[in-house]
Amino acid sequence: MKVEARHYAGLMLAAGAGIPIVAGPNASLGVRLGSPVAVVLFAVALAASDAVRALTGGQGALRAVPGQPGVLFSDGLVVAF
Repeated sequence: MKVEARHYAGLMLAAGAGIPIVAGPNASLGVRLGSPVAVVLFAVALAASDAVRALTGGQGALRAVPGQPGVLFSDGLVVAF
């Protein structure tokens, strides 16, 4: 199945629009927990993405991760902060 660039553009638009939507509940969770614990949000996201991966049976690009330069994963630090 070939995915066209316009599909990626739509996905990125949805992701960009979702950031402010997620900020409100995440801030509320931080207030209720007494700390800005974004790790809860990331744990839920990890569980959801792992469930989708398991349901679709796809490992896909994950098999190639170990052979990539570590510096390419530094964006994860940006997300963490």
